[in-house]
Amino acid sequence: GFTRGRVTVAPGDGNGIAGAGTKLMLTNRVPTAEKPVGLGICRLVSSTSIDTSVVATVAPDRTRVWGLTLLAAAGAVLGLLHLLRGLDDTVKCREDFDRLVRGLPLLGVVPAIPDTKAGEIRLESIRGPTGTPVVESFRALRTTLRYSADGPPRKVLLVTSSCPREGKTTLTANLAASFASGGERTLLIDADMRRPRAHSATGVDGQRGLSTILSGKADLEGTVVRHPDEPNLFVLPAGPVARDPAVLFASPRLEALLAEARRTYDRVLLDSPPVVTVTDPCILARHADAVVLVIAHGQTSVQLVRRARESLEAVGVLVQGAVINNASPGAGFYGDAYYGYAYGYQAFGDAVPVREA
Repeated sequence: GFTRGRVTVAPGDGNGIAGAGTKLMLTNRVPTAEKPVGLGICRLVSSTSIDTSVVATVAPDRTRVWGLTLLAAAGAVLGLLHLLRGLDDTVKCREDFDRLVRGLPLLGVVPAIPDTKAGEIRLESIRGPTGTPVVESFRALRTTLRYSADGPPRKVLLVTSSCPREGKTTLTANLAASFASGGERTLLIDADMRRPRAHSATGVDGQRGLSTILSGKADLEGTVVRHPDEPNLFVLPAGPVARDPAVLFASPRLEALLAEARRTYDRVLLDSPPVVTVTDPCILARHADAVVLVIAHGQTSVQLVRRARESLEAVGVLVQGAVINNASPGAGFYGDAYYGYAYGYQAFGDAVPVREA
């Protein structure tokens, strides 16, 4: 006959699941049967007694479990980072610019210049000490714009961007100040009548300006303001905000104004609204000798940059190049040291050894 199995459970030695061991001793009597005598019938002939002592320790390999978990987590993080990088189309280093912004020369890289507490523009390019990243970056940009073009000098430059809040006005004002400090009589025209700010570089209120001249109520000589700290820098504020600036820019008075500015000044810089938001830059660009497109470091989408270029090219205007604005230290432009300047001055980015001039 059958013998009921016996199971003996004894406390372990601390190993096993949840820190407890389990010792199993099995004794069972297993019946054996001979070949079937008939369909579905078997006859018990004998029984064999099997006594087996089994000591089993059941426990997970915690080191292996943790290793696999960390490996899976690392793989998920890397996959997510790769996905996010594919979705991010902003320019954060020189490789991004070459890969994403194709066919557009890189004219320069400029670090961020915060506004004053009152929201006014800082002219660090003339107030900062020689050798600092801001001063040297604008001097390098000034040199590039002076000598990068063949033929006659490009006196009238239009500086614009694809979207708002890219630091365009601050860059334009400091670039104009850099030209002025280099000995050129420079006129900065605030042509951004949607959000005028260039006049804050001089501290004037801007009640009279470009819109006043284009309306036929004033002339250029009686409207420009000379900067108190830089005798070669003149500023033409935007003036009262017009209902439709595009109508004023389409007036023949704008062409006459710029013709007079060419005769009076060595360099004229136009600060215009962003290209993607309004049509004003496309109208202004037709009167300029060159167009510079500002790209905010790690902020501007390359898709917007392409749309801006397409809008300008649609009216027959070619962009001379781009400037990376608000660049962070170590961004990977020009070897992480601003244009190689290392004559004992503060380097922008990674430290570089001082060498003799």
